[in-house]
Amino acid sequence: MNKEKYKEFCKNEKNIPIFSQYWWLDALCDEWNVVLIEKNNEIVASLPYHIQKNNNLIQLGQPILTQKLGPYLKFPDTIKYITKLKWEKRLMSELIENLPEYDIFSQNFDFSITNWLPFYWKGFSQYTRYTYRIKYPNTIENIWGECDQKTRNDIRKAEKILYIKSGISLKNFYDLNIQTFERQKRKIPYSFEYILKLDNICKEKNCRQILLAVDDKDNIHGTVYLIWDNTTLYYLMGGMNNNFVGSNSIKFLLWEAIKISMNNKLNFDFEGSMKPNLEKVFSSFSAIQIPYFHIEKKYQE
Repeated sequence: MNKEKYKEFCKNEKNIPIFSQYWWLDALCDEWNVVLIEKNNEIVASLPYHIQKNNNLIQLGQPILTQKLGPYLKFPDTIKYITKLKWEKRLMSELIENLPEYDIFSQNFDFSITNWLPFYWKGFSQYTRYTYRIKYPNTIENIWGECDQKTRNDIRKAEKILYIKSGISLKNFYDLNIQTFERQKRKIPYSFEYILKLDNICKEKNCRQILLAVDDKDNIHGTVYLIWDNTTLYYLMGGMNNNFVGSNSIKFLLWEAIKISMNNKLNFDFEGSMKPNLEKVFSSFSAIQIPYFHIEKKYQE
């Protein structure tokens, strides 16, 4: 019942992030559900969660490739700050109280959630993560001028040998994505079938684009997978050809993605990383460091 109500809520509420959309969860979760709080027959708060069961433990979390879930709170159009705080505390407390039984709760919250006190009061813990964002409105010229000098030079070098196109098959994209993880001596955390389900629904919703950086012999140097909602364009996945690691293809592609986001009046989100090598690249585009909360709770025997 809640899931059906939530689907209608998602269709009518324009600012729900793509990662919290019912169709995103349908594609990536074997099992999910949502807590809803209603006032006067209107949904005013939601908290979707991915249900995983391992070794008789129930975890409420978020699926792979999902940057964040967490609460979505709907406030009146005009509200005083003190009233907003009271509203947040009341709604979050109700969301927590209506969660099903679980052993582990583990989610990233949207950066717009700055008040996690109701979770703290209920025994949850928090640590801070970071993403990098370029906010709209902004101009391409201003963003370029604020970029790190090395990044500008790397993009200029790439422009001399590469150009942007689209049209890669998802399987070819996945093969390049695998190469990126292999260079990091890591196993890719999702299967081709997993991203195929996601890709099918994103194509249906017209909210994804795969860009390629190719040379004059049509060799693919790198690729990025972009998604968007009503406010933001996200860099979700990427891949680089092991034979062309030094061509700066990913920086070249990210710069193109930033231009696309600004031209479409969207924020651009690098989807963050706590890894030093990736953080160095993302921050070099003059992106703003944005903190967000990871909230968790574990019941111990």
